[in-house]
Amino acid sequence: MKKLAGIALATTLGLSGLGTFLATDTQAAVQNQESKQSIAKTATSYHDMYLKVGKSERMEPQGSGYKYVLFSDDEIYVNSKTGKVTAHGPGLAEGRVLDKSGNVVAIYYIVAEY
Repeated sequence: MKKLAGIALATTLGLSGLGTFLATDTQAAVQNQESKQSIAKTATSYHDMYLKVGKSERMEPQGSGYKYVLFSDDEIYVNSKTGKVTAHGPGLAEGRVLDKSGNVVAIYYIVAEY
């Protein structure tokens, strides 16, 4: 019975923590004009990205018609032309993929850990 209660508590805390992360913008996103872009009218996909510090991953979709933007106060960076995300330290970030018209086509919630 104690094991079941522990699992229920861990699940509840995990879900509430995820909800808090998804509901909060990073300070960098709040201060950046590109983050104010309306995403309600576009077909936007949402992704979670987990990185190890020192490693890289790419945001999708790929191609010359896309621009990649990242909002973070931590040591997480993106190459705006290739979409390659690199973590130089632990932290959180929000990444967006924009098409040629400036519409948001994908949003990434990025977590970097050791």
